[in-house]
Amino acid sequence: MIKTVWVKAFNQQKMRQEEYEEPTGEVKKGFLSGAKPVMETKKRWAPIKDEYHDHLIDGRRLTSDLEKALNELESAGFTILSVTPVISGNWGSSNVRGYTDVIGWSYSLTEGFTVVARKD
Repeated sequence: MIKTVWVKAFNQQKMRQEEYEEPTGEVKKGFLSGAKPVMETKKRWAPIKDEYHDHLIDGRRLTSDLEKALNELESAGFTILSVTPVISGNWGSSNVRGYTDVIGWSYSLTEGFTVVARKD
């Protein structure tokens, strides 16, 4: 029996840099307020909720999803025959000044993987 599994590549979530405060471990004594922890401002990357790139895939997630699919097939007694990436792309061009200068661009994305397995 042959089984084919599709492992989809999801788009990468957009990130932004945000500031947060973290205690340094030191304590500062105030005149009336008593002891206060000394805070240090740091920066970190945080995901923007529900915003995804339209031209970047989440490679870490794709790797994890592919590993999970392969492990599930093997534990069900299947032998993996092939793992094939499915790639698509886009291109465009534009006139810069009249018809003499043209610029162009193109890119390709891995949409996911097709896994073919066999169980005897």
